[in-house]
Amino acid sequence: GDDRAGYGALSFLQSGIQNGAPDGLCLVGPEGPVEFLSYEGSMTAADEACSGMESTNVGVSETSSTPAGESLQRTGTGLQGSDFTWTGPATATPGSVNVGQTFDGTSQTSTTTATTTTTTPAPNTVTLIHDIQGAADTSPLDGVIVLVEAIVVGDFQDGDADTSRNLKGFYIQEEDVDADAEALTSEGVFVYDPNTLTDVNIGDKVSVQGVVGESFGQTQIVASSVTIVSSGNTLPSPALVSFPTDLEAFEGMRVEFSQTLQITEMYNLGRFGEVKLAEGARPVQFTQSNSPDATGYAQHLEALAARTITYDDGQSSQNVPVTLFGPTYTTANAPRMGATVASLSGVLNYAFGSWRVRSTSVDTNTFAQNPRPTPPSSPSGSHLKIVTLNVLNFFTTLDQNGNGAGPNNLSPRGADNQLEYDRQLEKLVTAILDMDADIYGLVELENDFGSQAGEGAIGTLVDEVNNRGTATYSTVYPGSQYVGGDAIACGFIYKTSTVSLQGAAAILDN
Repeated sequence: GDDRAGYGALSFLQSGIQNGAPDGLCLVGPEGPVEFLSYEGSMTAADEACSGMESTNVGVSETSSTPAGESLQRTGTGLQGSDFTWTGPATATPGSVNVGQTFDGTSQTSTTTATTTTTTPAPNTVTLIHDIQGAADTSPLDGVIVLVEAIVVGDFQDGDADTSRNLKGFYIQEEDVDADAEALTSEGVFVYDPNTLTDVNIGDKVSVQGVVGESFGQTQIVASSVTIVSSGNTLPSPALVSFPTDLEAFEGMRVEFSQTLQITEMYNLGRFGEVKLAEGARPVQFTQSNSPDATGYAQHLEALAARTITYDDGQSSQNVPVTLFGPTYTTANAPRMGATVASLSGVLNYAFGSWRVRSTSVDTNTFAQNPRPTPPSSPSGSHLKIVTLNVLNFFTTLDQNGNGAGPNNLSPRGADNQLEYDRQLEKLVTAILDMDADIYGLVELENDFGSQAGEGAIGTLVDEVNNRGTATYSTVYPGSQYVGGDAIACGFIYKTSTVSLQGAAAILDN
């Protein structure tokens, strides 16, 4: 429920959290981790949303004699986590705020920066967004209740008709007539509206009341009320951006990049719906043209970051249909590395440690393909075709029911069920047959080669290739069931009509 200033409490039952010191939990919002807390010590998260983060030890804990119905709690008055103090164990109040805890933003009466003193506006007085953003990285009105009127320039609400964007909120920007002349103050801001108080659309003029805050580098307003004033309004002008520049000055605004950018990384396209774009020459590894050097490498990364932006689909869900390049994603419009976009546009925000342009519709930007070069002609005379192929954790041992793999009984890294396994095997066999190579060096195989050639995961793969193809392939037995101590290993298969083995396999292990 709403206790005060749009804040309240929710209760969740979750078993298995406390299973040996230290214990902890990570609170995750739409833009990433909000807080990583632990008790009975600190820890570093190994995976999931808080991966690599060091926890904050709350400093209090329960013992085996703590009565049921008690919990560790925050008490005090304020709106930020730092306003409260951890205490307990004390009587738990699931679904309600803790005894001795009050959400109150009225105590924050003024904020001072190095150049400006601002006073808290009354909630019924409209505050302009550039006054909320200020000229620094954080808002001078952090923790203050404000009332804002502006135009919706990005609709990322959950549960509305637009299912292709869901960040639990929307972006608003001041009308051009209300913008100031200060180059360092942004005219846009994110409105965090997790409950979709009012379904808004791009072009709506809205009145928003809520508390100003900072969420992992992004200034936002946590909405307590949202009212549509009018619809179909002309959108505020986009900020024209050129690298290099201080992107903080455009946070939350419509932007348009004046330079042509090219795709330099697509690693997270399938999972997170994002690609990296860079201005200028396509980046290469630092050691491509430099000797290893820590200082030089740091300078290289800094220079690369100064001309790189992430283009994001605006979804918090993982592994959803790709919409960055149009309503459908097929081989016809799927870009290659080096594909370019002129006048990249969208809404700018900061999340997960990088600046991002959020796509506001499925056809926001159009990419020009980077044509695939003409393949070399086949050499004349006798020759062999040799291919290195990453089989992406091909395991015949399914990752279920506590199964183990490799010499150390590690968790399998391949398919979770038979359907996934069949799909992976089908794709691998098709790729191998289409390439029709004489020798394949396979990477990320399950580390189990059996007791002789043709056994293990590599043997299963070759059997299926031979069943479907016209050529016959065989495996290279490494001389033992396992190679190294990991769950995966490398292996070779070869076409018996063109290749034969000379002696026993040898492994370079020192």
